[in-house]
Amino acid sequence: MQQFGVPQDAWDSIATSGDSARSAMFRGAVGEKVWFIGHPGERKFFEPLTILKAPVEIETVPLAQAEGIVCTGPVDAMADPEVMRPEFEQAIARGLKLLCANPDIVVDRGEVREWCAGALAALYTEMGAKASISASPTPRSTTSPAAVLPRLRSTSPTTASSPSATAS
Repeated sequence: MQQFGVPQDAWDSIATSGDSARSAMFRGAVGEKVWFIGHPGERKFFEPLTILKAPVEIETVPLAQAEGIVCTGPVDAMADPEVMRPEFEQAIARGLKLLCANPDIVVDRGEVREWCAGALAALYTEMGAKASISASPTPRSTTSPAAVLPRLRSTSPTTASSPSATAS
């Protein structure tokens, strides 16, 4: 946050949609044995949260053994979400719930548009299944801080003596 000019005393901690999904997972929202959909580099998602007392032990297993699904994003962000339809049909037949860690449908990385976990969750629910989608900030809340940053900078401790600073 400091690299964006937000003073450290302006926030206590930050939580993301992924943090919310991890918390739900470690509280047993989709069972203890889960089928993981995501890039192999996202396996850190399964590291226990220190803020929860007695988190559920999570084991990643093949779809046939799963009690639920955890999705951090597609394995191949360039592939159409429809490639997941056969596995989703199997999961739906077994009544598995999907926990989506990122509600975004797509993300633009420079000139490249990639699919996100929200696209897979949307397909899963369109197919008639149940998905729990962790919330992300709304566009309004993600643009508002940018508008507030100049005010935050003017009231930071380093500029507290400036005429625009206000006492609280």
